[in-house]
Amino acid sequence: MSNETYEISLSMHNQAGNFFQNVFAYDVNEAGGHSAFDYADDLITKWIAQNETSFLALLGDDVILDFYTAKRVSGSKGPAATGISGNAGSAASASISTGLSADIFWLNGSTTNRGGHTFIGGPPQGTLIGDLWQGGFSTKVATWVTNMLTALNIIGPSSATFSTFSRKLASVSHITKGILRPKATMMNRRLKPQI
Repeated sequence: MSNETYEISLSMHNQAGNFFQNVFAYDVNEAGGHSAFDYADDLITKWIAQNETSFLALLGDDVILDFYTAKRVSGSKGPAATGISGNAGSAASASISTGLSADIFWLNGSTTNRGGHTFIGGPPQGTLIGDLWQGGFSTKVATWVTNMLTALNIIGPSSATFSTFSRKLASVSHITKGILRPKATMMNRRLKPQI
């Protein structure tokens, strides 16, 4: 039984043809002798069951979650598993812009205090008052953050804990808290934050 780092990627687009992606790292306790592909495939299945509904609530109804990929990115690495979604954002309005993002800052238990960020593009219209998020959207983000912080029970019996992963340091740290930054973040063409 060993711990390995897996990444799950969510690939999305809106009806204007703008593509974007979110990537999340998980510390997977590999128990039960399954292959890296089996763990990756089950990570997708369990992520969808626990997190997809609350994640789609953060997206405008013109944003389509196309597919998922997951793979082991530490140790001997492994083949990627893919899952098709095709589900649309569940908000009652179209997205403001895929370039406008909600910035969730993730705190972890690392002594280096190196947190992570998730930039969720395509928030629905009516979620901003001026340049601040309105309360209803903040509540939806809090629900999704709570789901993300709950460990996934995957095959094995194994568990997958949401984490930050540093390729440079080859280190993983479990995330303990997620905070929605109060102002919207605009992204440039390469989806890097404009601060």
